[in-house]
Amino acid sequence: MKSFTLLLLLLVLTSTAAYGQSTDFDNSNPQLDAYYQRGSFLVYDCIRDHWVCTQKLEHKRCQKYRKEDLKDFKPRLSCAYFDEYKTRELCQKQQQILTNQFRGDRFCLHPQEALRKRDF
Repeated sequence: MKSFTLLLLLLVLTSTAAYGQSTDFDNSNPQLDAYYQRGSFLVYDCIRDHWVCTQKLEHKRCQKYRKEDLKDFKPRLSCAYFDEYKTRELCQKQQQILTNQFRGDRFCLHPQEALRKRDF
């Protein structure tokens, strides 16, 4: 019984330690994930279905992809780009508001696809 308790305690300690190492509570790491870096440009990623405050490079990339998707009449667009905020913190506040208020995927349909779906 003692060895089981000890094993359980060890398991809990290692899992909480690993959790603490992988979490960036102070937002100090500029890299958000494999796709984005933290920034003050608000984008909705239609592929991964989430809002993100990112750098100018990713914002420009989203503009390019969206333009290509519209030109190619893709029913679902890659992303939707929005405003630039004065600070990353202001962008994150707006991101939180939008995340809590409604889903961003409404910006992901090609306008013709949205009209077609509305008519049904």
